[in-house]
Amino acid sequence: KCPNCAFTPEFCICSAITPISCQPKITIFRHYKESYRLSNSARLIKLCIEDTDIFDYGFRDRRLPDIDLEGAVLLFPPIEDSAVYSSELPPKRIIIVDGTWK
Repeated sequence: KCPNCAFTPEFCICSAITPISCQPKITIFRHYKESYRLSNSARLIKLCIEDTDIFDYGFRDRRLPDIDLEGAVLLFPPIEDSAVYSSELPPKRIIIVDGTWK
């Protein structure tokens, strides 16, 4: 299978994708069980947007990396009375949590 898109060679989509540059920086925290799924959208985001970071979490002995959170926003399903980003400055980083939602 392709090391980038994870599809078999006859279904590889990498040649059809032209990556774009994006500001703010995209950082994805992906549950390690998602990394094996062909339907994992984090992998596709990384193919489409240059300089996207994916960090797998959920392993017992692995710590999450330290990242600069200044100007970062979290993209997550909203909950009642949750804070909404409001600033005249655009965010420097968008953090996405990608997990199994059972």
